Amino acid sequence: DVVERTGMFVGVRDENVGVLIVGPPAVGKATVAREVARLTGFRLVPNTLTAEMLLDVFRRSERPFSRLHVEFQQRILEEAAAAGVSLVSTAAWAFNEELDWAISRSRFEAVRIHGGKTFIAELEAPFVTRLVRNHFPDRVRAKPNQQATLTDDVMREMEAKYRLSSDSGELDEFGPYLRIDTTRVSAGEAARLIVAGFGLGVVEGLTRLL
Repeated sequence: DVVERTGMFVGVRDENVGVLIVGPPAVGKATVAREVARLTGFRLVPNTLTAEMLLDVFRRSERPFSRLHVEFQQRILEEAAAAGVSLVSTAAWAFNEELDWAISRSRFEAVRIHGGKTFIAELEAPFVTRLVRNHFPDRVRAKPNQQATLTDDVMREMEAKYRLSSDSGELDEFGPYLRIDTTRVSAGEAARLIVAGFGLGVVEGLTRLL
């Protein structure tokens, strides 16, 4: 199936809404997030926003990079939630790593304590598909400082080391959730599924996908 849903979906038009788009490298998170932001007017905070900035100063392997990357993303979410600003953000979540669970829970809590809501949309695609997408020009242009750490060999290492897709029901604690297979779905179509699925707006032309 193109899309899997869990939880009860209630339309939300109020402020302070977060959409977190997760998935493995090169699955299309940033591209889909950009389309969701365009459709909803939410502000866009892709994972690469802070990564690219920090890589001007630190190597990815250096401890300050990892620490500041997490802290900057967290602080952006906290300040946005406090100000009632709705965001679309992205993350690669290693589901077999406790640290990633702790980071994700902390981000959800940052929105919740200010009366906000966060929805998860998980994207997936076969590894061979993502290897092809890893060389798409738009992806390369968007991540100039990350090219050394986005090679096919690095992706293979990550695939072997981390579980980058959730198991069925694993994300139920976070509430309503969508899983979208992007193999044959464009970024625009995936974004419209997210907007319609979470009740963030009225979207036309989804009958064949749903």
